[in-house]
Amino acid sequence: MLHALSVYIRPEFTAYIPWGQAEVYRCQKVFPSLPLIERCHNYIIDAKYLYVCDRCGQTIKRHSKSLDIDRKVCGICQGHFILRSRDGKEFSRRPANTFAQFVKENYGKERKPGVKPAEIMKILSLRFKEKGMASETGEIITVE
Repeated sequence: MLHALSVYIRPEFTAYIPWGQAEVYRCQKVFPSLPLIERCHNYIIDAKYLYVCDRCGQTIKRHSKSLDIDRKVCGICQGHFILRSRDGKEFSRRPANTFAQFVKENYGKERKPGVKPAEIMKILSLRFKEKGMASETGEIITVE
């Protein structure tokens, strides 16, 4: 509310209020029906993902999985973060499927100068199919 008031009264100040509380006080006297004009928000921000420190319990909220839990540590105790959902359940990392694992192991072997990545993926999918790994796991690999 304070930011909206500042833009209305003094459009040259589009950032947060450098001109003080005098205008706020005057505005509240003129318009007593308006809610209290404050500098900080007073509502709860609902985030989809919670990062909880495994040592001290410090919680960080995010709307996306933007925190790299392998590299970032808690600023309070240097503990590691555990990714949890909004309701507190812990997320578990799914293991890579067999095709992804196959590509990870063999991509470097097939990579040659001048060969496009799409062509490498076609070769790898053919090799995966030849080895019969696709039929064992029930995965569907299409080659065009």
